[in-house]
Amino acid sequence: MVRKGLVWLITWNIFEYFCTGAIILNSLLLASTDYGKRLNTEYESEWTPTQEKMDMVFTYIFLFEAVCKIIGMGFAAHEKAYLSESWNCLDFFIVTVSVITLIPMSGN
Repeated sequence: MVRKGLVWLITWNIFEYFCTGAIILNSLLLASTDYGKRLNTEYESEWTPTQEKMDMVFTYIFLFEAVCKIIGMGFAAHEKAYLSESWNCLDFFIVTVSVITLIPMSGN
């Protein structure tokens, strides 16, 4: 029952448009990174804290998309599975790296 609902969700055009829009907005967010601190260590960007919060929102959106597709399609066991499509392999790698960056590092 849950899986059928997720298959419906991931094949719904509006869900696809939403995910595509999130990718475009996230790309624009990444392009707007303020690198002033690299030129001047005293520099404090007003944009960076907002950007970091927005980046976390996008990480959760993309994680939700990946989890829905993995549960709905299966992970890797058959020809229609999530990892059978190359774009999903790239998506899975990016989401995994993004989630790893959310883990606080000890020893700092």
